[in-house]
Amino acid sequence: MPARPQRSRAAPGCGDAGDRLLARRKLTPEDRAAAEQVLARFDAALSPLAAALARREPVLAEVAGAARAAVAAVGSDESGSSLVFRGPDGEALAALFDEIEAALAEAPTEGRARDWIAILSGLIDERAVVRREPGHPRLKIWGLLEARLLEAEHVVLGGLIEGVWPPATQTDSFLNRPMRAELGLTSPERRIGQTAHDFVQAALAGKVTLTRARKAGEAETIPSRFWQRLKAVTPADTWQAAEARGRELIGWAGLLSAPARATPASRPKPVPAPHLHPKRLSVTEVETLYRDPYALFARKILKLDALPEMAEDPGASDRGSLLHDIVAEFAQTYPEQMPAGAAASLIEIGERMFRAFDETPEVRAFWWPRFLMIVQNFVGWEERRRPELAKVAVEHDTQGEFPLPGGGGILLTGRADRIEVTREGKLRIIDFKTGAPPSDEQVRLGFAPQLTLEAELALRHGFPPTVRAAPVEALMYLKLGHDPKSWQKDKKLAFKDESQADVTARHLAHLLAHLAALRAGKEPYVSRRAPAYIKYASPYDQLARVKEWSAAPGLGSETGDEA
Repeated sequence: MPARPQRSRAAPGCGDAGDRLLARRKLTPEDRAAAEQVLARFDAALSPLAAALARREPVLAEVAGAARAAVAAVGSDESGSSLVFRGPDGEALAALFDEIEAALAEAPTEGRARDWIAILSGLIDERAVVRREPGHPRLKIWGLLEARLLEAEHVVLGGLIEGVWPPATQTDSFLNRPMRAELGLTSPERRIGQTAHDFVQAALAGKVTLTRARKAGEAETIPSRFWQRLKAVTPADTWQAAEARGRELIGWAGLLSAPARATPASRPKPVPAPHLHPKRLSVTEVETLYRDPYALFARKILKLDALPEMAEDPGASDRGSLLHDIVAEFAQTYPEQMPAGAAASLIEIGERMFRAFDETPEVRAFWWPRFLMIVQNFVGWEERRRPELAKVAVEHDTQGEFPLPGGGGILLTGRADRIEVTREGKLRIIDFKTGAPPSDEQVRLGFAPQLTLEAELALRHGFPPTVRAAPVEALMYLKLGHDPKSWQKDKKLAFKDESQADVTARHLAHLLAHLAALRAGKEPYVSRRAPAYIKYASPYDQLARVKEWSAAPGLGSETGDEA
């Protein structure tokens, strides 16, 4: 499976860091007070269970008792009365806890917290809940014994095929007919006579509907002998009229089960009013603007935030942020000269930052060995580059205000992972990746303009306060990988016959023209404008109904030749 996308590293307020706080900023003081009250009640309800699981050697009896108390506390109302153990679901859960309590004497006493959690989860998954909610008050499903004793205005006789009604005769291999008679057992045909009596009795109701299945699986069925006998003695016109009424009922049933004829949703192409358009964009958001404008529309204009998953295990984005932070702190600590024990210093920084994942031992087991290989590659890479550099700056912000054709302006912001200042005063901008970096061609076409736009900002405004405005000598993507070969490919971006300065200037001019067209209503915020350059599903794809409109002919295959 592909790794999840890395977190955006844009300037504060215009990237992921600002978005995580946006949902909180929308909360009123009353909302915050209510949320704190809910969290406090959850903490009080779950603390005994957390304490039981946190013991060095958790005891199943304590864990089960604390789990029962926690469930009851979480599901209680304001008066303290538990609502959890009511109804079929609650009764089944209460019965499960009772069975666990009764079996504790035979249960093992030693185990880890995760073992007891897995045991409780497995027992809950295996528990079947039988619901006793009544069906329609005017509809009853009876067996033959009940039908003999009860009456109804309208009786539907179902299953009128041979082998069901009447049932097939069963010949016993060990008890033949004479032996059954000698033992006083009934003959196999007795049930046929009994079901014939049931059929006649039910067919004498005021209103009767006879039904049978035409197929059982893939095989054609044979009409019941009762059905065929009744058809034989019924006048032809009467039977044909009954079949006509049956076909009408079948037609109604077909309408109920027929798929709805719905017109697929069209591809969303919103055109908001000019004053609603964002006045500030980060260079990473520009990539979203070119590839999937609707995602930017939903987030920046509709103000819909994609909330993170709860209790999510560390993934690729967390690993990318961790490695970024480690190499960033190393460069901040030694901006001009490499220390004597560079590898040891980098490992010390890694040791400290890896402690944030101590509760997830898998991180240490799988990420740490690869990090040690990255350390050797990174130190060797740094030693090759530092003689040409005057200093290194990391995680520096830049921004610039640009007028748009037709009026208005845009504040463009960015944050560079690493800025190298050469001894001649020129700049090099490097962006670290833990996944696959974009190709030179993707950058040239404008679908990955992060570094090119940062280069224009650096030329005009620099990275204050420590890096003044200067020409950018090279742009580079570098993969933070454990493979030494990836560190040998630290080549700057090349753009065929076009110079880097021409590409960066063209990207900025194209962005300003595109933003002017959006504000003028000439361009919509279309969903998935360039799907060929979208690697990961957007949290706004469901809102845009992508799976619906992309199934229509001629849609979903557009790639886009240039941003």
